[in-house]
Parts: sequence; structure tokens; C-alpha cells
Amino acid sequence: MVPVKLRSYEMIEEENKELKTMMRKLCHEMGNALTLLGGSIFYLEHDLRMKESVDDLANIKNDYTYICKLFNNLREYNHTEAVQKENIKISQLVEHIVDVFDKLNTENAIELHIEQAINDDTAKIYGDITKIRQVIVNILKNSSEAMEENEKDKGKNIIVRLTIETVPEYVCSNEADNVNGRDVVHIELRDNGKGIPEKNLNDIFQPLYTFGKKQGSGLGLAVVKKIIEDHSGEIKAVSAEGTGTAMHIYLPVSSTCVYE
Repeated sequence: MVPVKLRSYEMIEEENKELKTMMRKLCHEMGNALTLLGGSIFYLEHDLRMKESVDDLANIKNDYTYICKLFNNLREYNHTEAVQKENIKISQLVEHIVDVFDKLNTENAIELHIEQAINDDTAKIYGDITKIRQVIVNILKNSSEAMEENEKDKGKNIIVRLTIETVPEYVCSNEADNVNGRDVVHIELRDNGKGIPEKNLNDIFQPLYTFGKKQGSGLGLAVVKKIIEDHSGEIKAVSAEGTGTAMHIYLPVSSTCVYE
């Protein structure tokens, strides 16, 4: 029988406080977007009486896309969709990394280097490949945007390292008991972008926190963290301003982790 962990009143109150703060910030962001949308519609109606206004129409589409992004990220953060888990080969994971990178790197301005020290026969991840792909999309997209201001002679590159490590006293967030000597797949995604100041580093996984983005929803990395935790994993960020950012993801090897 799996022991039940009871939450204290203080824990519940803290969660409710965080939820209220998140919803308040979300309403503020959506209100700003709707104000911009309303203004664009007003000017479009005026201009269309005299001429075809392509620019204003593009602005409306951009504002609409931003609102849709907020809603989609909020839905993902609350996990309204079912998770379908299966054994994922390391080769599948690499294929998704390459595919996502190719779709984001349309101008071939960034180089991708993959260093793999794992064999499919020795390790697999048990998870939802669609959700894992979403993690890859969010992180690679952030890396790509962080390198937009790189100097030409500096170059732009993303290094992905995949290794297996044994972590003592590894804690699976979805399991009742801790496990000693857990084998994990360590995925490191490192870019040479502008980096994140140390004072901001602890907040980047918080809901609705944005750094360095004009129209970021602030839910991307919060969603990433939740997905990783739903896979009994862990994610950490290592960065400093001007030195790039490394995201370290740790996911238990399926053969050493018991799932219900």
C-alpha cells in the first residue's frame, strides 16, 4: 500500500497564494494584449474606409497569436491533457532534438553539436515523447532567441550532451520512496547566448516570470519544469550574464524506476 502524504494547512495556503498571484499576473498580461488588440481594430476600421491596411491586420494577428499562446501555455501548465508514457529510446530523443532544431534554425545561423555517450540497449526513458518534445522546443527556442544578439565573429552554437549518471539518494517526485543509486539520463543543452544574471536565475522556472523577452508568456519554463517533474525528473539552470546558459535535465532510466 502506498503511503499517503498529507499536506499541512500552511502548505495549502501557500499554494493558494501562489495561484492567486499567478492568475492576477495572467489577467494583467491578457488585459494588456486585449487593449492592444482593441486599438488595432479601431485603427483598422478607420483605415479600411479609405485603403487596404495590411500592416494593421498583421498587428491584429500578432496580438491574437500572443493571447492564444498565453491560453495554450496555461492549459499545459495545468496539465488538462492526458500523459501517454512509453519506453523512449535515446535515438528517438536525439531525432526529436535534431528535428526541433532544424525547424527553429530556418536561416542556418546556429550550429548544433550532439555528444552522445549512451547506447539504446543500455538505457531508455519511460515517458510521453510528445511532452518531452515540448520541453526540447521550449529550451531550444529560448537558446535561439538568446543568441540573436551575438557578434558575428563569436558564432552561435548549441551543444547537447547525453550521458548516464548514478545519483545517490535520487528523489523521484512521483514516487513514495526515495531510491539509492538511481541511474539517470543526463541531458545538457548549452548555448553561448547572452546568459542570465545570477539574481534572476532562481526565478526563471516560476509561473509568469519573464526575462529578456518583449512578449514572453512567462509560462514556458514553468511548463518545462512541471513536465520534467511529472516524469520523476529534475531540471536545473546554470548561467551567468555574457557566458551563455546550460539547462541540465535528469530523467530516471526506465529499467531502474518503478512506475504505476
